Amino acid sequence: MPKFLTTAGATYHIEDIIQNATKSVTLITPYLKLSQTLAERLKDADKAGLKITLIFGKEELKSDQKAILLQLKNLEIFYLENLHAKCYYNEEYLVLSSMNLYETSQNKNREMGVLFNAQEDKEMYEAAIKEAISIKNSASTRKDIGKSIEKLKQEHKAEHKLEIGDENMLDYLKDNFPNVDIEQAIIESSATTVLHDYPFKGVDVHIGGIITFVFYSDETRKEFGFFEKELKWQTGVKLEMQRVFWIPKWNRSVIMIYDIPESIAEKARIIKMIGDNLQQYHS
Repeated sequence: MPKFLTTAGATYHIEDIIQNATKSVTLITPYLKLSQTLAERLKDADKAGLKITLIFGKEELKSDQKAILLQLKNLEIFYLENLHAKCYYNEEYLVLSSMNLYETSQNKNREMGVLFNAQEDKEMYEAAIKEAISIKNSASTRKDIGKSIEKLKQEHKAEHKLEIGDENMLDYLKDNFPNVDIEQAIIESSATTVLHDYPFKGVDVHIGGIITFVFYSDETRKEFGFFEKELKWQTGVKLEMQRVFWIPKWNRSVIMIYDIPESIAEKARIIKMIGDNLQQYHS
């Protein structure tokens, strides 16, 4: 039977809907300001190949929200000016709530909601999905106000032009890491070059003001914790390996390399050296 949700319950189950989706997830929210946790959950879903549909309204997206959405390759995004409904669902669960996907709503507001199960509450679940599809169709046919992800990308690239040095770095890295998916993105409002799944699946390398190896599994991080000193000695630069807990920030473990050289070749050498070490110890 349907389950009543308080603010905390709605927050928990919306995150759970994103985290445990197997094929797709749909988010309908008039106002959007993702918390760091939900942003990371969406990135996880995107990396897993899930289809993500976002319908928002009322006001245009702020640049920080655009930066988050630009990182989602499997995102469909729609705008509906008169949107007031809030609905979040995957193949198994659906939440109807008073709560927007807005950080303030989750942290300060008093909200209510209802959780439906696709099997136990089939009639209500399917009725809500039917209306959600109708909302999506209305939004997608309004070409004058519809916002596609491609248009967001064009707008955001214009706001954050990458420096020539970053373009040179991209070409150099593609030549030296030929089998790695490499792209330039805006992460936390900074131009960043990203090596995906290097040196193996589940690890990304971010190159900006520092070099960061980002682990998408805490078990993977624990696998390498014992040879931190060896990496410090081999790279010859300051290196810090730490666990960043998900509540305040990323929900990720990372290796951070500070005081990095300006030379693109030296950056590539350090990345390859650490990558070789990780690959050697990876079970």
